[in-house]
Amino acid sequence: MKLHKNLIFASALALASGLGLALTGCNDDDEKIPAYFKADNREFTLEYDGLTDKGEEPSLTLNTSGSWKVSQKDEWIHLSRESGTRGSHKIFVTADENTGDPRTGFVEIKLSGSSKTELLAVSQNKKVGTLAVSPALISVTTLGNAAEGETLAFTIDTNSDWTVSLPDGCDWITPSKTSGQAGKEKISFTAALNQTGAEREARITVTAGALSRYTTVRQDGTVFSVSENGKPISKLTFAASNAAGLSSELTVGCIESWTLTAKPQWLTVTPSSGDAGETKVTLTAEVNTEAAREDYITITTAHGLVLTAPVLQLSDRPEPDSKAVGFVYYNDDFSWVKGGADQVSNINGGAPNDARNIYTWDFKTNGFDDVLALFNQKYTDYNASAKVIYAMDGYLKFNKGGAQTAIAIKDALPIEGGHYANVDVTFRAAKNGTDPMTVSVVIEGDGEIVDGVSATQSKELEPFNNSDKTIPWTWTDMKVTVKGATANTRIIIGATPFINNGFKSVATYPDNGKTSYYRWFMDDLKVTRIETK
Repeated sequence: MKLHKNLIFASALALASGLGLALTGCNDDDEKIPAYFKADNREFTLEYDGLTDKGEEPSLTLNTSGSWKVSQKDEWIHLSRESGTRGSHKIFVTADENTGDPRTGFVEIKLSGSSKTELLAVSQNKKVGTLAVSPALISVTTLGNAAEGETLAFTIDTNSDWTVSLPDGCDWITPSKTSGQAGKEKISFTAALNQTGAEREARITVTAGALSRYTTVRQDGTVFSVSENGKPISKLTFAASNAAGLSSELTVGCIESWTLTAKPQWLTVTPSSGDAGETKVTLTAEVNTEAAREDYITITTAHGLVLTAPVLQLSDRPEPDSKAVGFVYYNDDFSWVKGGADQVSNINGGAPNDARNIYTWDFKTNGFDDVLALFNQKYTDYNASAKVIYAMDGYLKFNKGGAQTAIAIKDALPIEGGHYANVDVTFRAAKNGTDPMTVSVVIEGDGEIVDGVSATQSKELEPFNNSDKTIPWTWTDMKVTVKGATANTRIIIGATPFINNGFKSVATYPDNGKTSYYRWFMDDLKVTRIETK
């Protein structure tokens, strides 16, 4: 019994001792629990914008037995938390936009009071730019409106900031915006009225990063259309007619309302205005008994756009010849005139001033060609009996005291038969000192002198008055225009008093009765074609 009790006591003591030991051992173990520090995700792949390819922020769960913090990381990597206490923590990982090459960075997280760390690896792809611009072509009307089924806008879709630019000198397109941020955006624009009369286009450039895309704006230039019997025409032509009321009906098409603002007097236009669309217009020409005539009608729209259309009425008179402007029908530099002196080039016309009468001086005996024979091949002398034409050195001298003449080009002008031309008659003239003389040009046959004293006689042409006795005499360039000259046109040049006196000499000055001196020199005679309509 005693042994039994002792055993029970010993057992109890042992149990008590063991329990005490056990309790004491539990406290020691609490201080020596191994540190726990673990992340469930250590590797991350991000796109250039710092998110996953699904556009999300990736995350990790960090379980820790104590306090922690980020000890080091690349500066372009960002965590939603960089420190904490014991427990479980969800941390999101993002990054700055990557505008360069692919890159990899690291994040080190350290458990406080321990050597334990977690190392996170973050890889980021480089930015691959995207840019789309639509539509590729936008059509615009002449007035600056969108063509049917279109809008004055284009759409930009990009992952980068963008800019819009226009070609140099393009001032007729105005975008609502010229820069913006990544995303999808619709950009409107305005187009100015096209007054060029022709189609025009400009390419709008959208640039995002290294990428450029384009949209083309094409603007119509059509304002008017004119047709006769369903056929487009650029010029309305009326035949010559001896009957009044010669008419033609046209169809005038216009993009907006219009008004007739100018027309020739010989043309009637009915109606004189119209609305957008097509309008039947009747043009009636008066009788034309003169030369062919050409003029213009002008139509102006509500926005100030102008159509100038030529109108031609033919004539029974000949048509212009085929020669180009500047063609020379006649040219005489008088190099064949030899024997006399160059008096005009001398001081005050002084010596040598020999003038050789082409009728009386013996050219051949004196070693020169027969100037009279050469003259008669080229010209007609209207007062040959007076013998008042003289040979100088390379030019002719005319008239003497109380006697004058005029000469005519003998050969017909080489203007094609049945045709005509407008011509300039030009020559050089010089006074003999201060003789009170003028010259005139007269025509016979076809043609009309422009701005003359009559249709057949020019105004008086007065050479320079050589009053300064200390210098050589001066040549003066003369020009007379003849409209409608033909091969039948005869050109005559001479002293005005002689011509006005019925091609007869004027013996004395009308104001004092003294012997008249209307002496002058001529050189470089030309007949040249000018513009002929």
